[in-house]
Amino acid sequence: MIAVISLIVLAFLLLLSSLVTLGLTRVPVVRTPVVHLTKIVSASGAGKGQLIVDAGCADGRTLVMLCKLCGASGRGYEMNAPVALAGKLRALFSGRGLKVKVYLRDFFRCDLDDVDVVYCFLMPGVMERVADKCTQEMHKGACLVSFMWEVPGCIPEKTLLLGARADPLYVYRMPVKSAKQADPVDQKLGEKLDGSDS
Repeated sequence: MIAVISLIVLAFLLLLSSLVTLGLTRVPVVRTPVVHLTKIVSASGAGKGQLIVDAGCADGRTLVMLCKLCGASGRGYEMNAPVALAGKLRALFSGRGLKVKVYLRDFFRCDLDDVDVVYCFLMPGVMERVADKCTQEMHKGACLVSFMWEVPGCIPEKTLLLGARADPLYVYRMPVKSAKQADPVDQKLGEKLDGSDS
């Protein structure tokens, strides 16, 4: 009986933590489909010796797999404490030679000056803030990759449509260009490209 009550209390605390985090960040815990990860790595140009940051890494699964696919190091930031703990454990046991760390920290309070790729699967309401932070802190040529949500008023370098559902992947190079700054050549770069394997 004590075990059952303990599990119910634990489940309640996990739910409460998730609801508080959702209220603070307005971003639920949602994972990127595994079938898209190879194309995400390819679109970002990430490789060995580079650093990938996942701006809301949840349990770290996506970050660990991205780093395994391309040989990059990784840092993940997550605000939901129980989920971040799961991410820390996943990173710890991710395999020999893989340099991935997950932090219980707000992405907007981290430093991006050494980051080559920021990956995010967040929500539309925070994308402009993400792009502003990346543009101010990341080096020229670094990359912001957003699954599902574009940055309002900005021109992506490319847009891929992934899988049967044509899930959009937006790739922005630093510094991000706003639609006001774009010339006709930039507009063409921002046109949608088919992400199929054909």
